[in-house]
Amino acid sequence: MKDAIVKQNLKLRPMSKKILLIDDDEDEQWVFTEALKEIDDSIECYFALTAQQGLKLLNQSFPDFIFVDVNMPVFNGLQFLQLVKEHKSLKNIPVIMYSTGINETFAHIAMSKGAFASIKKQNTIRELADVLKHLFQDNCHIGP
Repeated sequence: MKDAIVKQNLKLRPMSKKILLIDDDEDEQWVFTEALKEIDDSIECYFALTAQQGLKLLNQSFPDFIFVDVNMPVFNGLQFLQLVKEHKSLKNIPVIMYSTGINETFAHIAMSKGAFASIKKQNTIRELADVLKHLFQDNCHIGP
């Protein structure tokens, strides 16, 4: 699991419950939702298929976390991250880069641009739930 997640040390507000996942793969959205249910089925997760849709959703509601796929059409996860971090009312929302291609070099680049963490997509729901639980551990209280 150590290779699956790289995160910054940041204290977040307790009892965070709302997550935005931006990923153009609807199957991945389902896997992510199932993994969250294993942690705490009261976590609210909503989705966008593109970074542009994600930005529109952020005009309506502020999640506690944003997970964004790195490889997306039109503009990618790093470009989305830059837009969020430049926006006064969005810049403090933790953005987690979420992709199959996360490596240590990419994680350092993303964190230097303001990402809270970078995590690899996992092979099973259980593995993803474990990674997410580890990500949330010591930073906020999601789940038991």
